[in-house]
Amino acid sequence: ILGVYTIRFDNRETGRKAIENVVVMENIFYQRNITRSFDLKGSSRARYVDLGYKVENFDEALARRRLARRFGGEEPAEAEQVSQVLMDDNLMELTKGRPFPLKHRAKLFFHKAVQNDTLFLSIVNVVDYSILVGFDENTHEVVVGIIDYMRQANFLSFLRVC
Repeated sequence: ILGVYTIRFDNRETGRKAIENVVVMENIFYQRNITRSFDLKGSSRARYVDLGYKVENFDEALARRRLARRFGGEEPAEAEQVSQVLMDDNLMELTKGRPFPLKHRAKLFFHKAVQNDTLFLSIVNVVDYSILVGFDENTHEVVVGIIDYMRQANFLSFLRVC
């Protein structure tokens, strides 16, 4: 979080006053070629975006690119840009339910970062959050950040996830 601000404004014509709280956060996708992004909650309930077409399989596209680089063949065209943020079930469909292949050090770093962030959120009684995941086509990296964590848990948010 870069800053939390309260904006107050008065409408001189109607006399109404309004207050808005704004959170300014880092753009984790800044200067990256993100071709797909996912808003993940760890639930399958209403967590699918129907694009109207089938998104290219992640494993097959990655394998084609690696083979082309290894054997000097023509690299396939870049992955299609999906501008809409997808959800949990879209990711499961894309990866066929398989986990991401991460190197050991990356896995340790990722696990520790998520553990620290979720511990902090649970201490301040925030359990309703999402993980934003993006695939950087240029660097072949997975970019991850925690979003939507400003609401404290309540009974309705608990029911929505169940």
